[in-house]
Amino acid sequence: MKPTASPNLWRPLRVTVFRNLLVADVISDAGAFMQNVGAAWLMVSLGAGPIYVALTQTAASLPYFLLAVPRQNLVQSWNE
Repeated sequence: MKPTASPNLWRPLRVTVFRNLLVADVISDAGAFMQNVGAAWLMVSLGAGPIYVALTQTAASLPYFLLAVPRQNLVQSWNE
């Protein structure tokens, strides 16, 4: 049995909505990275110790970890 279409890595980029969402996500990720670096840089320039810089990074990423498990449970119960 021959495949009807060859798999192409760039094929999803032909869809305009997907391409726009991908570009927006990349720009958003770059902005989040700049904000994290800026927050750590500010903490260092204010004379804070390494523990405070680490706590700042932890506080920035903690909501993602705290909401990941309940969100996954909600999605699983929604699909069933």
